[in-house]
Formats: sequence, C-alpha cells, structure tokens
Amino acid sequence: MARTKNRLLQNFSGTLDDLVFYQVDGETYVRTKPVTYNDRQSLAQLAQRQRLKVVNRFLAPFKKVLRQTFQLEASERKAYGNASSYNMKHSLTGTYPHLSIDKTKVRLSMGPIGLPAHVTIKPTDNGFLMEWDTALTNSHSATDDTFLFFATHPYHGYGYYHFTGVRRSQGRFLWDSNLFEGHRKPDVWIAFRNAEETAVSESWYLE
Repeated sequence: MARTKNRLLQNFSGTLDDLVFYQVDGETYVRTKPVTYNDRQSLAQLAQRQRLKVVNRFLAPFKKVLRQTFQLEASERKAYGNASSYNMKHSLTGTYPHLSIDKTKVRLSMGPIGLPAHVTIKPTDNGFLMEWDTALTNSHSATDDTFLFFATHPYHGYGYYHFTGVRRSQGRFLWDSNLFEGHRKPDVWIAFRNAEETAVSESWYLE
C-alpha cells in the first residue's frame, strides 16, 4: 500500500479504475485491485464440506459413546475425530453432490475383541430379538464379554445405544423397545466389550 498526498483525493474512499483508496487514521492510502481472487467455493472444497457434513450428521447421536468405543489408544478427546476420519474414508459412498453412508461399512466401535461368527435380528411381539453364536472367535474373546448395540431410526436419523450387560455366553438379547413402533426394522450395529471395560470389538451392521 502507499499513502497519497494528492489534495484532490484527501478523505476519499472508493475505487478509481484499477486503484482502491481507503482511510487509515485520517490518512489516505491507495493500492491496486487484486488481479484474481481465491476461489473459496471450489468443487473440491464443496465436496469435502459435504463429506464432513454427511459423516458428522450420522455420527452426532453417538458422539458421547464414541469416546468409549473408538479411542484407538488415543485420548477420549480424540476419539470422535478418529471415528469421523475412519468413516469418512471407508463408509461414504457416491460422488459429490450425491454422497451417502454405506451402513455396512460404518464402524461405531473399533477394537481387538472378536465378533461372533453369526448374528441375527428379528422383530417379535415384544421388540427385537438379537441372537449370536457363542463360540469364541479369537484370543481376545471371552465368554464374559458383554453385548452392546447401536441403532438409528430408519427415517428420522436419531440414534440409540445400549450397554446391555448381557454376556456373550448367553447368546441372545431381547430389545424391548417401542422407539421404532410403526416403522420398519431399525438400522442396528452390534459389538462386544470385555468385562474389564477396557476394550471392544468392531461394530457389525445387522442386515
């Protein structure tokens, strides 16, 4: 910038051809107009913003529980960021501006504990019955691992999660819930946590 002493331009603010005049502490300064402007709405930026929006909107109902289920040996403060980064990389499908969540690739927990070889969910008169194979699937699995699950409403997107306290060896859990009454089956992910509450399994989407 440069200060001008031209009396005709004293106290003048505005543009003249390719010059911009402005006031600072009673002095008149002049600079040239920028030739180009930074594009803050580039296609890549818009796509990235939508990616963040889609993932964070999906994860928002689980923000609190992700501190316990997605630490990946990091602090609780970083757990949500870990979950957001993982799901942005792996669970998004489609291309901008038509991005969506592939629920089969979503992870709401991440850890070394083994998942059952087979899990089912079916509606009953009292709610939803979830059953699983009780055989241990890896060295980190134990019969006293406890069952937990996550669910989202099929239309409205609100989320629910529950640390049931039911042991792996029991092989079944009846979710006595009317949260989804009158709607199709909720989207459900299951996982297990060890008895010491220090480790979890990956989550598994029940199709």
